[in-house]
Amino acid sequence: MAAQKTLKNPHKKPYPKNTKTPSNTEEILEERLREALEKAKRVAVRKKYSKILLAFADETAIQDKPNFKGTLWGTIQPMEYGGRKKFCAIGVYVLDGKSAVILTPSCKADSFVRFLKALRRNNLDSVLVLVVDNARIHKARVTLHVAERNDIILAYLSPHSPHLNPIDFVWQDCKRGLSVFAFEDRVNKFLSVFMERVSGGGYVSYLSGLIGGIIDDSRFLPSQHVFSSPCMSSVRA
Repeated sequence: MAAQKTLKNPHKKPYPKNTKTPSNTEEILEERLREALEKAKRVAVRKKYSKILLAFADETAIQDKPNFKGTLWGTIQPMEYGGRKKFCAIGVYVLDGKSAVILTPSCKADSFVRFLKALRRNNLDSVLVLVVDNARIHKARVTLHVAERNDIILAYLSPHSPHLNPIDFVWQDCKRGLSVFAFEDRVNKFLSVFMERVSGGGYVSYLSGLIGGIIDDSRFLPSQHVFSSPCMSSVRA
């Protein structure tokens, strides 16, 4: 895929090759982002928000043992699940805003609702367009209700398209940086490592062609209701 070629990233986690991915998945995302932006514009003007922010959210699990192990014959086999320790993280990478992450024992709808409220507290002056996948917790009734009440517009990726969610790169970097620590230390260090990664930016550069045009189209809004220039430059970096 174009994103993988730009990043020189082979077909491996977090972007495994999947024949079920729609061939026009980028066009689908662009259309859904434009629809979400139109809704965000109406909300921003009606409620006098100062700007609109684009954000990418997802969940991940950190565990003390890998899912697979290598063998002497060069193959891999599943690890046993007994006695495995893990924790889950729900995070968001916000362009030109304040990112957020929460730790939770499991990823359920009530945890995602708690995460949405944390995202809103971090970005009180903005309407948020939040890109997520089609996980059940992202479409639960309580999720939709809380998102609407907090002026968070959800835009869904097409199925089997994790390569269009830049936060997967954030998770990958976090896990790589934490892999040298004991499990208990990973829990303690995860929040600071995550915030350090997202503050560096650069994770959306491979989507600049897709996102840049959408941001350009927001310029006809009143000047107080636009994507700010730092957001635009970070997308095009």
